[in-house]
Amino acid sequence: MREAVAYYLDHVRPKGISRTLSALAAELVEHKRRKGFKPRYVKALRVAFNIFNRTFGSRAINTIDHTEIDHWLDEQPYTFTTK
Repeated sequence: MREAVAYYLDHVRPKGISRTLSALAAELVEHKRRKGFKPRYVKALRVAFNIFNRTFGSRAINTIDHTEIDHWLDEQPYTFTTK
């Protein structure tokens, strides 16, 4: 997720408009599905974004700082590999 946000901020930063993280996540998942990624991977990505969106989904993507994401990940009960 961190990589998706970093990529977006570096390459697709909105000019004069702001999209929510949930909108961007849905686009990314759909893009992966259309590109033929395995259904299991697409489902796992969708589930991960659904969890992440509970905290950040309604926010404009350009207002989320990587330190917030790091802090959120640190608070999750996931192993290092899962994070």
